[in-house]
This record gives sequence, structure tokens and C-alpha cells, in this order.
Amino acid sequence: MAPDPNDAPLVSVVIPAYNCARLLGRAIESALGQTYPNLECIVVDDGSTDGTPEVVTSFGDRVLALRQRNAGASAARNAGIAAARGRYIAFLDADDYWLDTKITNQIEVFRRHPELVLVGCDFGWDYRRDGEPDSGVAFDAERVEVFRDLTQLLRDPYLGTPTVIAETGAIRAVGGFDVDLPIAEDVDLYFKLCANRPYAILRQPLARFQLRAGSLTKRLSGYEDNLKVFDRLERTLPELSPAQHALFRTRRMEVYARWISDLLVRGNGRDARRVLKQSTQAGALPGYHRLYLKSLIAPAMPRLKRVRRALAS
Repeated sequence: MAPDPNDAPLVSVVIPAYNCARLLGRAIESALGQTYPNLECIVVDDGSTDGTPEVVTSFGDRVLALRQRNAGASAARNAGIAAARGRYIAFLDADDYWLDTKITNQIEVFRRHPELVLVGCDFGWDYRRDGEPDSGVAFDAERVEVFRDLTQLLRDPYLGTPTVIAETGAIRAVGGFDVDLPIAEDVDLYFKLCANRPYAILRQPLARFQLRAGSLTKRLSGYEDNLKVFDRLERTLPELSPAQHALFRTRRMEVYARWISDLLVRGNGRDARRVLKQSTQAGALPGYHRLYLKSLIAPAMPRLKRVRRALAS
């Protein structure tokens, strides 16, 4: 369904960019190529040292270009939030892209459910280094799920920033992204936005993500940052039920399990045992003793893998 241009609130697209010249053009094109008729695109160059400024300039006045000293993605997004003129803000990362009906479909959800503060969507992974964005899909009302408390967000808090569109006023009211969080700052924002307002997920994969080497989500420090976010949210969110507190514990145990597995893969048995001990403060980690035994032999595993590869070659 094509939106009526006379009934299409302005949507501000905010794209933080740091040394992403190779893929940034694709992200901008996917924003400007939306079927939605009333949209502004804001690109915040976070102190890039590559060709990012030239890529942004090549789009001329179709893009509002901002530039700041390198301060991180959260600060860049906040600069875009401050400059946004739209009723809604949609976030897109420089190395990801959207299908062309994403904004149209999500605004249709807001139109049908004006009480919502946020609408997310599903996404897919893009492992290609280049290529044209995929075509969009028509809106399907049967794929809209509306949630009126935090239970679903606790079950699946990782919506993915490029999937989210939310009310500009609500984002500003909670202070935007926390610049002191190097990771999980998006989870922190979602919970603050949805603590007292309903939200929805459109179960259509309208965004494409590209996971690249060096991503913050792949760094070991990210696990601890995730735990800090969950701890702070549980302390500050109002009137959580016993079931919701239990979901917080489940999320913590999942983070601990991934953290320990990552350490074991890297052969770091000592730190794996340290994190195992730390996990007992949150609850009983399934397979604790098995993981402890694995940590004792973990230092030898990378060497064994190298020997196996050498013998096989």
C-alpha cells in the first residue's frame, strides 16, 4: 500500500558513519530509495579519516551532512537526533541497508496503532561485499505483533538498531543514546522508550546487516558491558513482575554462557574460570562443571588445532 503523501509524517533517517566509505553509499541509497514519500536523510561523519566525507558530499543536498570529532556511534546518533525535524526517527548503520518498503511498512503500523512509541522489524544477514539492495515487500498486517509490557523485549532485547523507528519526542525525552556505553546502548534505549508505552515488531525482514571484523559485538569486553546494562535496567525499571525478574536472570546467564564459550575458543582457560565463578552471583549456569573441565584443557586446544591443520596439509 503506497502512503498518501498528504498523510505521511516526516521521518528522519539518522546514519552515523566512521571510516565506512566503501559501504556508506549503499546505505544512503537505500534510505533515499525508500517508497515512503516524506523523508530526510542525516549522515553524521564521526571524524572519519577515509573517503567518507567525499561519499556524503556526492549526494548533494539530498543529504544533511554533519561532521564531528570522533566520539563514537552513540554521540553521532545523538547529533542526528538533535538535528532531526521528523515526527519519527529511523536509525541506519553505515554498513547496513534497507529494503525499499521498510519505512512505508513501519509507518503503516504506526498509522494503525498510533499509541505505539517504537516499531521494529525483522532483518536478514548480508554476507556480500557489494551488490544492490534487495527489493522490498508489501505490508502484511498479519505480521504485526503489538506488545504492551516489557516481557517480549526481555525475551529478545536485541532488535538491531537499523530495524527501529521511534517517536522523536520520546527519544529526546529519555536522553537519546547513552554515550558512556560502548555496546548495548541500543538495548538500553529500547527499554527506556518502552517502559511505559506499547511497541510493535513487524515480522517482515526489511533490513540487511553486514557483520564485519572488529565489530564491537565481537569483542570480549562487550559481554561485560551487556551485563552492566541488564543490571542497571533491572534496578531502574518500574514495577517489574517476578516473571520479568526471572527473564533478566535468563538473559544474564545467556551472556555468561556466550562469554565463557568465546574464552574457551580462544584458549583462555584462566579467564573462563574467572567468569564461571562470577556467573554464580547471577544463578546456576547450565553445564557449569563441564565448562570448568574444558577450561583446564583450553590452553592446549589452539595448539592441537594447529597440529591437526599441519598434519592435514
